Amino acid sequence: MQIKILTKILTVILVLFAAVPTTTFAISPSVLDTTPLVFVAEAAGGDTSFTFSYTSPSGGANRLLVVLVGWGCGQKPSAAEYGGTSMTLTTRLVGTQQGDGILMYLANPTAGAANIVIHWPSPAGCTISSTSFTLQDAKQTTPQDVAGVQAGVASVSSKTVTIVPVTDSDVILTWIILAGGTGITPDSPQVNLGTGGTPGFAQYDASSLAQATAASIATGFSWTTNTTGDIFVQALLVEAPATAAVPDLGVFTLFD
Repeated sequence: MQIKILTKILTVILVLFAAVPTTTFAISPSVLDTTPLVFVAEAAGGDTSFTFSYTSPSGGANRLLVVLVGWGCGQKPSAAEYGGTSMTLTTRLVGTQQGDGILMYLANPTAGAANIVIHWPSPAGCTISSTSFTLQDAKQTTPQDVAGVQAGVASVSSKTVTIVPVTDSDVILTWIILAGGTGITPDSPQVNLGTGGTPGFAQYDASSLAQATAASIATGFSWTTNTTGDIFVQALLVEAPATAAVPDLGVFTLFD
């Protein structure tokens, strides 16, 4: 009798321990949008803002709107918003051939269509390109890990940039601006997010790559016809929601 009681008490304790909520992490943030993404570009001669529409998809948890921007003039964007809500601008990545790059983000964006507006401190007589998408399982506050840039100094048909993330499970976002060239292809195993531009003029491409373990990593692109360009990269941190694993405790009878 005593053995049966002790056995049932032990069973209850083991089940209660199993009912403690556990946390499940995604490998890294991932893109919710349908790819290929759309690149938008404008010769912003004398404009102080750049406006385009974007539809943020619903679903997912810990959503993060990301805007990758490249521009070909000396000044940095002064502000940006999505649907009237201010976005955060990260560190400016300075190129030498086709311009500079920057990543902008907004945590938990409203799903649906709204305008993204990028502002300049003074009239910007330059070309600007941009692509936008929404990540899931992304860190909601200060999501950036490390960033890098490889400025163009010669006419080539490929280019890479190396960074050393300090945190596991980053998503590595890489984008490039070329003076020309066609057929831009991300290096394997990068996932192509989309290509834009006008053949024979400025060309743009972006890619993502999930990295399970923090370590030095090189990302890049290749293309046809030698040309100059600048490549930018930003690693973003993961933040997956906790999921509670609570099994059915059932009914236990200690005494029968």
